[in-house]
Amino acid sequence: MRLSLMILACLLPVVCGCAGDGGDQPELATVSGQVTLDGKPLPNVILTFKPIGKGRPSSGVADEDGNYTLQYTANADGAMIATHRVKVAMIEAEDVDATVKTKAVSTLPANASDGSMEKEVKPGSNTIDIAL
Repeated sequence: MRLSLMILACLLPVVCGCAGDGGDQPELATVSGQVTLDGKPLPNVILTFKPIGKGRPSSGVADEDGNYTLQYTANADGAMIATHRVKVAMIEAEDVDATVKTKAVSTLPANASDGSMEKEVKPGSNTIDIAL
């Protein structure tokens, strides 16, 4: 009995550490902003922030005023704290409410989709405007 209690006492922190608190999720920060093209709001675009190095990307969809908020997962808003490569792509109109599919549009500048745009996400709340 005493050996069983000792084993339980040793295993309890391990079991509790693995349960439910999202321990594998990195530290996230909130990110929102506005996308513009030639100084005017750019609606109906999808933004992807991919951390340089390791980590999953975050994405968001700009509304009719070009405003967006990033999501890390379906249940977690934000993006990893890191420097990210940012890509912007137009959304096909019929796909806005369905599964989001993107397409390259020649009206966007090359840096919108070539991965050369970099933005830093810092701890806390970030406002990152994207001017194309």
